[in-house]
Amino acid sequence: MGSSASGLRVMPVADEADLVEAATPWRAAKGVLVAVHGRDRSPEEMVGLLEGLAVRQRLRLLAPRAPGGTWYPDRFFSPLEVNGAGRDAALDRIESLVRMAASRGFSAQRIALAGFSQGGCLTIEYVLGGRASIGAAIAFTGAVMGPDPAARSIAPLTGPGTPLLLTGAREDPWLPEGTFRATEGVLRRAGLDVRSHLFEGAAHIVRPGELSLAEDLLKGHYAGA
Repeated sequence: MGSSASGLRVMPVADEADLVEAATPWRAAKGVLVAVHGRDRSPEEMVGLLEGLAVRQRLRLLAPRAPGGTWYPDRFFSPLEVNGAGRDAALDRIESLVRMAASRGFSAQRIALAGFSQGGCLTIEYVLGGRASIGAAIAFTGAVMGPDPAARSIAPLTGPGTPLLLTGAREDPWLPEGTFRATEGVLRRAGLDVRSHLFEGAAHIVRPGELSLAEDLLKGHYAGA
């Protein structure tokens, strides 16, 4: 157990190695935000980024930890068979948390998913993969996985388009602008309600402006959920 930068206690539950819970207590939460970290990052970092947002929007924050600090072994643009086992295990883990939130009485519209870098890629793969439904998604520097996002065969999603925020940086060497734009196109063709923004710079980080866009999306979504 510990404290966050905002002074609220971060409460690891179940196996401390697997999950950190934070922000609004379950009994007071109006929604749940699952937050997935990047390669060699941590759930504590995601809590530090998103806890203030989650408290203001009255969300319970669930941040899982990747085994060994990485969700899948190679870069996102490697052939799918290289990362497939790790990706699928990570998506299973995310889905288990979505179902955990549902078991506590939260409808799909009140469950959101956010991720950075590897976690951003997994967020995108989750919403495209026909898993347990969620109401909104945020991909900070994420992409459709595989060598050519535009070549992926992805069936259009049914029902109203899930709002998804896609952000990145124009000169980020980890996610070229062309891949960002190709991912944006795939998501739109799949029927998602995509809001995208490329920031200037090259740093591989989540910027304050990205957090502001994420909060705007969640605030609007939960107001109508």
